[in-house]
Amino acid sequence: MEDHLSLVARAKRPAPLRGLIPLSHIEGMAVMSGGTPHPSLFPVKSYTLELVDGERICIDDPTLVGKAQQYMHDITPGVGTVGYVPLLNWIRAHVQEQHAPPKEGWDVCVCTGNADGFQRAWETLLDPGDSLLVDELDFSFSTSQLSAWVGARGLHIEPLVADATLSAPAALSALLGDWARLRPGLRFPKAYFTIPSFQNPTCITRTRAEMSALYEVVCDFGMLLIEDDPYRFLAFGDPLDAAAPVPGYRGEVGEGLPSSYLSLDREGRVLRCDTFSKWMGPGLRCGWVTAPRQVIYKLAQGVGPSLGVASCVQVQLHAILTRWGATGLDAHVSRVQVAYKHRAAVVLRAAAEHLADLAQWTAPRGGMFVWMKLVGVEDAAALLDAMTAEKVLVVPGSYFHYTGLESAPACPFVRISFALASDEVLIEGMRRLGAVLRRQHATLEALTHAKHAAEAEARAERAEQHAAATEAAAQAAAAARAAAAAEAEAARQRAATAAAHARA
Repeated sequence: MEDHLSLVARAKRPAPLRGLIPLSHIEGMAVMSGGTPHPSLFPVKSYTLELVDGERICIDDPTLVGKAQQYMHDITPGVGTVGYVPLLNWIRAHVQEQHAPPKEGWDVCVCTGNADGFQRAWETLLDPGDSLLVDELDFSFSTSQLSAWVGARGLHIEPLVADATLSAPAALSALLGDWARLRPGLRFPKAYFTIPSFQNPTCITRTRAEMSALYEVVCDFGMLLIEDDPYRFLAFGDPLDAAAPVPGYRGEVGEGLPSSYLSLDREGRVLRCDTFSKWMGPGLRCGWVTAPRQVIYKLAQGVGPSLGVASCVQVQLHAILTRWGATGLDAHVSRVQVAYKHRAAVVLRAAAEHLADLAQWTAPRGGMFVWMKLVGVEDAAALLDAMTAEKVLVVPGSYFHYTGLESAPACPFVRISFALASDEVLIEGMRRLGAVLRRQHATLEALTHAKHAAEAEARAERAEQHAAATEAAAQAAAAARAAAAAEAEAARQRAATAAAHARA
């Protein structure tokens, strides 16, 4: 694993002052070491949380309320992870229950959401001039962050391009197996970054068999795999089958929950980024990374001056999760899944009504999006002004290209989100998008007819010119023939005259 760490990560050492924190917890210690405010000066005496089901959670223990307003000084011995220990223990139990990583020696590190998690992962793994594999289309925030690395650090981003004729495992194996010839002078990729469940923007979820095959390729070539998986708990199955159950937190009913690369990781090659954002609340800014303990040790040192997730968030989040227990958590996740299933059904039915001949799509089985191809459109980004004028906003597919928008090729797809809009807005949005596309088709049809008319006029003009040229040529030929005949007659007369003179 040491070979996969960046030079910066290898050089990182724990902050010396942080090393004194465990000593401050020794009973009877006269602690005068840290610049830590006294809890009696904090403004909050208690926290009362009212949940959507009406249940109230009161956090009024003075020690716990003080911890929620204090620097988070809980440090996991031997790992260096900074975080509220009860929450870290809940996350560890969650990871074991959901993924059961086959390789021992893993741990977790809290972070301020997935974006913070994979940003820390890149800093821990990538050096200037390294290569990183990504999916060709990917959540633009992650690829836009990497674009700065391309310019400033010489990072090479290589897309994994798979299609109907070449599966992702086969494409990855072919690319890596012939890397030196295909990418001469570039470093061999250190890692593959991917979104495995309800991928943003394409909504693709890899099967366990395909994930297993991809993982084997990663192992064969000695790489790491970073999986960014914020949408897994938004699985809902067929959105148009209202009677089918959603999988819930445990994934024991319905179609179940998507698999994970972490659950396949027998060699300790997976860094997994999770978050509470999509199924609890993005404003919590709380997620975690699961990885081999050596990597977690370096990730924890990357917390930096932010000191990680807010202490009050960690304390309150743990209070909610423990109050719910397994039954309450399953009920909450199921409620989220049912809501997204309904929203997906609304947008799909509206699309069928207003876009039947104008677009093509596959019904998502989870997540927040529909990935839609606009029929007869070369580049969806070219319609952005028209969509803005119609007051409907979806994201053109080129916005997700790994090269960045400035260099992205034309893309006929759009990403439609059903996460936030109301049913009425979703239906009206599909109607407005249909209006834009119908006008676009009418404009293209008019332009096509005008082009055909212009081409027909040009052909007619060329025919007239040809006919005129032909007539002129015929007249010239007739004149030439007449002149030749006259000359021949004159020649005969001269010959006769000469013969007469000869006889005389």
